[in-house]
Amino acid sequence: MQDDIKEDQQSTEEIKYIRVIHTKEAKEIRRDTRWPADLPKFIHMSMFKENKDTAEAVDIICRLLKIKPKNVGYAGTKDKRGVTVQRISINKVPIDRLIKLNDRLFGIKIGNFKYSNEPLRLGDLKGNQFTVVLRGIDKSPEELESAVKELETTGFINYFGAQRFGTQSTGTHQVGMALLEGDYEKAFALILSRDESIKTFWEKTKDIAGTLKMLPPKSYIERLILNTLKKLGPKAYVNAIEMLPRNLRMLYVHSVQSYVFNLMTTERIQQYGHDKPVVGDLVLVEGAEDIDNLINEDEEELIDNEDSSSTSGKRKRNENRGRGGEKRSKGSFNNRDEVDEEDEDDEDDEKKPEKEGTSKRGVIRARVLMTEEDVQNYSISDVVLPLPGSDVIYPTHDIGKKYQHILNTIHFDFSNKESKFFLPGSYRKIIAKPKIKWSIFKYDDFKVPLCLTDADILSNKPAPVSVPGGQYTAMVVEFTLPPSCYATMCIRELCKQSSTVFHQISLNSYSDPSSSTSSTTSSTASSSSTASSSSSSLPNQDK
Repeated sequence: MQDDIKEDQQSTEEIKYIRVIHTKEAKEIRRDTRWPADLPKFIHMSMFKENKDTAEAVDIICRLLKIKPKNVGYAGTKDKRGVTVQRISINKVPIDRLIKLNDRLFGIKIGNFKYSNEPLRLGDLKGNQFTVVLRGIDKSPEELESAVKELETTGFINYFGAQRFGTQSTGTHQVGMALLEGDYEKAFALILSRDESIKTFWEKTKDIAGTLKMLPPKSYIERLILNTLKKLGPKAYVNAIEMLPRNLRMLYVHSVQSYVFNLMTTERIQQYGHDKPVVGDLVLVEGAEDIDNLINEDEEELIDNEDSSSTSGKRKRNENRGRGGEKRSKGSFNNRDEVDEEDEDDEDDEKKPEKEGTSKRGVIRARVLMTEEDVQNYSISDVVLPLPGSDVIYPTHDIGKKYQHILNTIHFDFSNKESKFFLPGSYRKIIAKPKIKWSIFKYDDFKVPLCLTDADILSNKPAPVSVPGGQYTAMVVEFTLPPSCYATMCIRELCKQSSTVFHQISLNSYSDPSSSTSSTTSSTASSSSTASSSSSSLPNQDK
């Protein structure tokens, strides 16, 4: 009996284990065998959301599905403070599972599913459609019609909106200038100076732990750079900044280009007018598109997605176009680490760009209008100005000299293709002309919505009707804009209102239109949209 026990012990000791290593290729084969071979890998769908920016909504969906946000694609980021609809794509998730997800989502709905062989990518956006309700109007229908016709005829200046530069006391372009000049300590301090109390405390004490305690819960950027400094030492400013996701670092740099464009557009219109092109202006070469290279509307949300006060009340719907855009950056700080074993490996891990800002887009070319005869073939809507970079040319009239003057004040060589921040640059039209539909509503209760969201339509809610003899007047405006074109700039021109951050923030205060201080706007956006705004000479705006 004892011999049997000894033999059993020996056989137990001799038991070996087999180590199985799953290679990337094997994992992909396993995933593919679980997904029907006859089905495209991507499911496109419409995502409806309220009071959430796109990254937050996608993050919620991904956590519920237990997949990484990198497996979700979209063509553009939509505002938090608005009711928006846009197309998104998800990789290898059964449609029945997606449908059931609606029961667990709050403020988000998905539907209108379609299989596709390609995902949606940033840069695929074709345009945004907006519906804006302007309330508290004290103008006659004739005056309103005149204002709309003027906007359609003359257009509006195609500035980058205030939200492009952040809604805090320190603009993103100021941080970008410090980065371009290689002053990382200054960039670090500027990021912390978005809050005056934190700025003052940091300047006086340089106390990392104390500054961390002062940060609000959502201060991701500040917390990340301070923790890096805490870990690597009080002078590790370069390491701290480079810990930020690449797309965020590039946002700061791109905002410098946007800032220069805005300044030069003002100079161009002040010196040569806004009604026609002149000799020395730039126009795009036939067949080229005025795509802002690596500068898109999606970047704004990375810094101030909780402070989009200047675009409150929008509802957007996506209109997508082919591929040709940038992939969503893996470095987005909205990403979570929650994944299951089904999640797909990132095939781009070994394909990171060698330089900041490298682009897959082709070069967009422009040419100079050389003669008066040449000028006659174009309108002011064709005129573009460059966003500074190594692959652009500049106007040959005085504006070109002013470009060189302002670029000389920034200690960075934009023409250097070997620099750390590779900025090829691009072109942007200086005037945008929207096509507008509008109508008048009479109402008594300023809290009653005057336009339907997509969810309202699907729920068969009755359309708002004008109240005969209503005490107040509202104007419902619908228009479509190209990518990276700001609805706030369009409304600014229609209402002749200020676009400063302080004025836009003031629009967040709810007040009764009967009050002499009332100024509210409402709207929807669709990607197109439902949105709101406020005005001094035309309407007020509500959300």
